[in-house]
Amino acid sequence: MDRNFSMTADDYTFGNQFDLFLNASAGMNGSMFVIPPEFDAARYVVLERIIHLLNMFGIPSIIVIGVIGNTLSIVTLSCSYLRHQSSTVYLAFLSTVDTGFLVSLTFVWLRYLNVHSFVRTGWCRFVIYTTYVYSFLSVWTVVSFTFERYVVVYHPLRKNSLCTRRRARIVVSSLVVLAVVLYSFSLWTSGVLEMPLLKTGMCMALPRYLYITRVFTNIDTVITMVLPSLLIVFFNAAMAVKIVDFLNRRRAGLHMSSPPRLRGGIDDPFDPATRNGLPLLAVAGSATAGSRVRINGVTGGAPTRHVTLRKNGGAQSKGSLRHTFQLRTTRSLLVVSSLFVVLNLPNHVFRVYAFSVYLVDERYVFPRSALLWQHVLQFLYYSNFAANFFLYNACSRSFRCALRRLCWTLKRRAIERFNRSTDYEHDRRAI
Repeated sequence: MDRNFSMTADDYTFGNQFDLFLNASAGMNGSMFVIPPEFDAARYVVLERIIHLLNMFGIPSIIVIGVIGNTLSIVTLSCSYLRHQSSTVYLAFLSTVDTGFLVSLTFVWLRYLNVHSFVRTGWCRFVIYTTYVYSFLSVWTVVSFTFERYVVVYHPLRKNSLCTRRRARIVVSSLVVLAVVLYSFSLWTSGVLEMPLLKTGMCMALPRYLYITRVFTNIDTVITMVLPSLLIVFFNAAMAVKIVDFLNRRRAGLHMSSPPRLRGGIDDPFDPATRNGLPLLAVAGSATAGSRVRINGVTGGAPTRHVTLRKNGGAQSKGSLRHTFQLRTTRSLLVVSSLFVVLNLPNHVFRVYAFSVYLVDERYVFPRSALLWQHVLQFLYYSNFAANFFLYNACSRSFRCALRRLCWTLKRRAIERFNRSTDYEHDRRAI
């Protein structure tokens, strides 16, 4: 079947060819995607042309850009000074998972180009299984590091015990084990079915396991869409309130008079007067460059605090630097998780709506406009897996510095290697 700008009913019978490979449609009966025979093709010709261009050129662009960007993110987060933070464990793992999803998406794109050589039962089950697993791991990794930031902001006293690299590795490993076991059902409930209308096989849920697939797909809808979205929105809203409150207090200069307390009586984790959730001592008098600062003690013999001096004469503690860095990290991850919701929510809403309608009436026929717009929403969903590198660069100064330092190091090593090879060749010729 030649691919042109106008889509036919065959493209949507038993589901769009992209969704059949993805967990979004693994449990849906094909009847819900059948196009009404009376549709007006001319009415949607512009939208169809746009969708065709997105599928033909947009998908491979997302794959290539995403794989390169995620690889750079993994290297930067794992091979720089950023690797000592617990949040980088989640971010590096998220980039790894997103890369795996994009690799699986390559097979979906080839199917759109009518490349049928890989449409075999083994490949079919592998692609469906991996997309289930990668989708689950991606969303719950975002939930995990969002929760970690929530702990830093709202429970600074527990930050040192909960927000560690070791605990992050445990969380990531637990998610992997859970995903591998939870979605193992797709390894025996999916396969290749011959479709006379399409004159080829289609990768989809096997009819004899359709009920089991529906049950697991409904469960997947809750644990990868509804619940994570609610958690991320809740955590982000709570952190945004705290951050705005802190910025307003700092702008008003209230923290200069006394260590500010946030709502609920919790010390501000970003404030220089708070370190590891405990109030620090105030500096007595002003400090000048080159002078030593003595910190007043308090009743009870509290330990003194070391202060470093800036060139302009102001005092800046290590705790202040640490909390400033924590604030920047929190704001960066807040943007990452928020954009994750923005790119995923439209497609998730459509899926929830589709499942709800299908549960009420299995013979319901979706209008053509809804199916066409679902392509657009799916494209937004795919773009989420390629956006991490750009988000890290746009929102994190530390990531940009680490990336520049890494590039400079690689460039220096390449030059040194080239010089050594040149010197060796020169010496060999001289001999």
